[in-house]
Amino acid sequence: MSSTPYIGGLIGAILGGFVSDRIFRGRRKPAMLMTAVMMAILLITPNSTALLAIVLILAGFFLNIGWSGFTSFAMNITTNSTYPFAISIINSGGNLGGFFAQLIVGALLDATHNYTVAFSYFVLILVLAFFILLTLTEFKPAVEPRKDEAVKVETAAE
Repeated sequence: MSSTPYIGGLIGAILGGFVSDRIFRGRRKPAMLMTAVMMAILLITPNSTALLAIVLILAGFFLNIGWSGFTSFAMNITTNSTYPFAISIINSGGNLGGFFAQLIVGALLDATHNYTVAFSYFVLILVLAFFILLTLTEFKPAVEPRKDEAVKVETAAE
């Protein structure tokens, strides 16, 4: 059961760009929101091994699709020379979050002996991060004409 988020993560890492570009039409925020939704569903998942495995796989899946969204945000708003610095700031924030999350969750479990409180902390942080993301302007990729449309444009220009 402990490997199920990683199974979903592997699938999400492989299919992340396709899902983000084709299904979400290049928007990154929906995948990030789905990560928070899946963490919230973990709180209310009934005591069923099969359902828990499915929810954990989906949480790992959307978490990895969401990660590509974080890196693409930086790619879309920086230049080639400033991107390395921007992504290093993002990675540093993620690493600090991973470091402090363990301490905070450990303290919450010590104080309450309740895993629902620990998962609630993760959901709260994800929702907070999503609201911060709402303040960012999402990059809108230019729509490239299909090959048959490009031919028509060239023909009309002649």
